[in-house]
Amino acid sequence: VPGLFDGDELAALLTACREGAARDGLLLDSAEELQRWFATQVARNLHVVFTMNPPSDMNARAATSPALFNRCVVDWFGDWSDQALYQVGREFTQAVDLDDAAWEAPASLPLAFTGLPQPIVHRTAVANALVAAHKAVRSVSVRLAARRGVLAHVTPRHYLDFIAHFARLYWARRGALEEQQRHVNVGLARLADTVAQVEALRGTLSAKRAALAAKTAQADAALQQMVGDQQAAERSQAASLALQAELAEQNAAIAERRAVVVRDLERAEPAVEDAQRAVSGIKKQHLTEVRAMANPPAAVKLALECVCTLLGHVTADWKAIQGVVRRDDFIASIVRFDADRQLPRAQRAHVRRTFLERPEFNFETVSRASKACGPLVKWAIAQVEYADILERVGPLRAEVAALEAQAAASQEQAAQLAQTLGSLEASIARYKTEYAALIGETEALKAEMARVEATVARSVALLESLGAERARWAAGSAAFDAQMATLVGDVLLGAALLAYGGFYAQRERAALARRWLAHMQASGLAVSEAAVAAGTGAGTGSLVALVASADEQLAWGVDADGDTDALALENAAMLAHHNRYPLIIDPTGGAEAAVRRVVGADSTLAVTSFLDPAFLKHVEAALRFGNAVVVGDAEHFDAVLNPLLNRELRRTGGRVLVRLGTQDVDCSPAFRLFLATRDASAVFAPDVASRVTFVNYTVTRASLQAQCLAHVMRCERPDVAERRREQARLQGALRARMHALERELLQALSRSQGSVLDDDAVVATLETLKTEAAEVARKTAETEGVLLEVERVAAAYTPLARASAAVFFALERLAALHGFYQFSLEFFVGSVFARVVEHNANLRGVADERPRLAVLRRDLFALAFRRAAVSLHHARRLALLVQLAQIKLRLDEDEAASAAASAPASQEAWAQLNADLDYALRADWEAEGGLAAAARVRPWCRAWLDAPDAASQLLAAGDDELLAAGGESVDFG
Repeated sequence: VPGLFDGDELAALLTACREGAARDGLLLDSAEELQRWFATQVARNLHVVFTMNPPSDMNARAATSPALFNRCVVDWFGDWSDQALYQVGREFTQAVDLDDAAWEAPASLPLAFTGLPQPIVHRTAVANALVAAHKAVRSVSVRLAARRGVLAHVTPRHYLDFIAHFARLYWARRGALEEQQRHVNVGLARLADTVAQVEALRGTLSAKRAALAAKTAQADAALQQMVGDQQAAERSQAASLALQAELAEQNAAIAERRAVVVRDLERAEPAVEDAQRAVSGIKKQHLTEVRAMANPPAAVKLALECVCTLLGHVTADWKAIQGVVRRDDFIASIVRFDADRQLPRAQRAHVRRTFLERPEFNFETVSRASKACGPLVKWAIAQVEYADILERVGPLRAEVAALEAQAAASQEQAAQLAQTLGSLEASIARYKTEYAALIGETEALKAEMARVEATVARSVALLESLGAERARWAAGSAAFDAQMATLVGDVLLGAALLAYGGFYAQRERAALARRWLAHMQASGLAVSEAAVAAGTGAGTGSLVALVASADEQLAWGVDADGDTDALALENAAMLAHHNRYPLIIDPTGGAEAAVRRVVGADSTLAVTSFLDPAFLKHVEAALRFGNAVVVGDAEHFDAVLNPLLNRELRRTGGRVLVRLGTQDVDCSPAFRLFLATRDASAVFAPDVASRVTFVNYTVTRASLQAQCLAHVMRCERPDVAERRREQARLQGALRARMHALERELLQALSRSQGSVLDDDAVVATLETLKTEAAEVARKTAETEGVLLEVERVAAAYTPLARASAAVFFALERLAALHGFYQFSLEFFVGSVFARVVEHNANLRGVADERPRLAVLRRDLFALAFRRAAVSLHHARRLALLVQLAQIKLRLDEDEAASAAASAPASQEAWAQLNADLDYALRADWEAEGGLAAAARVRPWCRAWLDAPDAASQLLAAGDDELLAAGGESVDFG
């Protein structure tokens, strides 16, 4: 290429070539030689691969670019062989746990790949099923292309996507099942532990009741003893008080009596004491003088004789007296003399009569005779007088002594009572302490029992309220092995749906599901009941459960009118769980709302179009900020998105980049792309078809019937329609909340540490969740009741909605007569159905429901025939008329059956109607046999009694010219 390198770049290239040639042992000097060596190296090492898809314009490209063929090796890549499919499936599922030693291959296992290795094991059978599913899709696509001219490209990339979905779903479902099983097992174990703990608590409660009874008995005994002691103490206290009062009285009497005695004694005692002092003061010499007297004076002798007599000595003469006086204790005996004891009355009388009454017996006389005897006389006189006084006060003294003895006894008794009272008070204090301790222990036992009883009651209530969940969890735990056994088959069906099913309408999906299921059952691969239901036609919506969780289904399942469509659920699953970006075929225009439900209300959704010059800016903004974007008009696909569809991501310095146009754009992992087209007939090249996941939102009979029912109810019964919509939304929200609550219950049980009953927070959480679950269940039951009531009202309009859907598909079938007979859904809904239910002048003045339904039904068929007939050749109008007549007859049969309280027309009846319509369309109306066919169906048309007048005249006359003018008399403004 001249001028490809020049200047410094050329010099650097030549230097590098010279060094490279030298390494190869070549010495090249000239620039021409170096350039030739460089060209040789480029030709040897540079590999360029050109791809062209599809190859339909090969001749044009060969003419414009002959070097593509005379300088290139052409390698034609078609679909993969069965062996390649098997090898790829086997290799790409090596990481999936597909080994099952217990599995045995059936004798008649269908071989999708005839070179299957022997013996056939479970992993081999699964790889064979992958190949069979892919081949089944190819077969259905070929048949669809032959019958309807619809070309569905099934490429190896679809197969790789199928395997990727299979592996992802397998691990996701297995992880979810194992996690759920773990939570369920933990929850069941916690509940079983709780039951055992409740029983243990009940046993503990019984033991505590016995302990409480024993403590109560001890406390009662202590109380009784304390009460007895208290009563005894009170009696002792009363006795002590009485005794104290008596003692006080006695002391008062003693004091009174003693006062009298003391007064009397006080008069004598000083004289006695004075005499005793005088005696004690006798001088020894004076006494010696007396002792020495041989013949004492009479006064001395008289005094001493008196003293001796008082002391109790018998003295006959002076010698005897001297003997007494000479004693050493003479004075001491006088001092110690006790007149009360030693001087009785007789002796005192004798002394008084013998001595004291004599005139000379006085102190002065005797004292003159002897200093020693004067005090003795004085003592004798004082003692006699004192003895007289003592005798006189003797009774009082005895009384005082008795009173003192009685007081002493009373005092002793009082002391004993005080001692007893102290002992009783000490005993009462001890019993009070013991009773308080027993009462404390009793109260503690009562509090513990109350806590245990509350725990037991709450636990029993909780266990009873969790009984339904426990039974359901136990059943789910028991079904875990069955779910794991059917995991591979279920995941294979779900992955096939996600990879292949999106392009096809509901009928083709059902056919594919039946073929996939039949092969797996014949191959001995276990599938669940839901998969069997989906494969046998019990409901293709059952396949959704294989690829989406219950919460996701609840979030996707309700549209704006409160209706749930199985096909819409499948499509939502494909939009949510795709490997290749979705391309939505959306002739009805409802896919945007479905995408919004899938991406969530919190996510930003941008909507643009390939026809918008700024669509790349919208895509770039969504890429950068992780938003979702819907690019419409995908039939005008721009190859600038190919790097994005191919996921050609590059990591540079922590950034993830993708080429978009002429620049690299940061790609957020949250970015989501949806392509959409409203052209159901759009044809996409195989390279585009292999890069995207088609999601077909073409209208189905069920969805159109639901749409027509919602439309007519909004017009005829807007109050019921609003209630239906709100209740359906509320029911979906409540079901989602129920699933969340059950999951939270299991998580709360599994997160609890130790005993559930000891964790008040966990028990409170469980009680709160269960209470909320009961409230949600109650509200769900209420919404179900309201929905049943609403559905009873809506049932009156269901036959009309069903007939409307049948009319549209009858119009759609007219395309089999000629390619020009194309009637879109917008035409039917806008120009026929909406005008009948919204702008119908014939409804003016009609208030009752039944007459209004009759008008709607009649005008539906009339306007459908009038609007469609003008587009048909006059020879084809009878075909349309026959179809409408058959639909009308079926509708009449439904209404008659409902009026007779019998079951409405079954799906088999409507299937028979479809067969009749197909028969009518297959008839060649221009051949001779067409007249015979018209004659056969003419009675059906005659039965259409309320058909338009022009059509009735046509049927009566059988004139093609009149047929060409049929329906012109019907005026809908």
